[in-house]
Amino acid sequence: MTSSERVTQTRVGLFMLLGLVAICAMVVYFGRFGEGLKKFYDLRVEYPNASGLFKGADVLLAGAKVGAVKDGPFVLDNMRGVYVILKVREGVQIPQGSAFAIGSAGLLGDSFVEITMPSKLDIEHYQPIAPGSTGVGVKDAGGIAELAGHDEGHRFNSP
Repeated sequence: MTSSERVTQTRVGLFMLLGLVAICAMVVYFGRFGEGLKKFYDLRVEYPNASGLFKGADVLLAGAKVGAVKDGPFVLDNMRGVYVILKVREGVQIPQGSAFAIGSAGLLGDSFVEITMPSKLDIEHYQPIAPGSTGVGVKDAGGIAELAGHDEGHRFNSP
């Protein structure tokens, strides 16, 4: 093998290696593999009815994805509803008094959890919901105005 053939084969090998590295980086960046590298904390939310909500559904805070449904729904011990476990991205502090509503989007009615912050939130002095807390959610988002006056989604108990 001549030296020019070796140089050509080395260049082709490096080009192939760079291409594979770029493909792997895009899979991690755009795929769900990247979520495994992030840290999360859990919240338990109880609903009277969580039909249509499944593991992996998005958790949105003011329209931005901040997590996903980690597990559930599971039937409560008292048989008066179900609960789901949400995994929320570490660093996202959800204020006390926020409402956790189940909404649906798209033609197929994909469900998600919409977190709506309290309307009278004091940005400088609010208390965040503690990781591992349990709260009561509402079934149907219905609209922002309806959620702002809804008391059922505002109770959270620390672990």
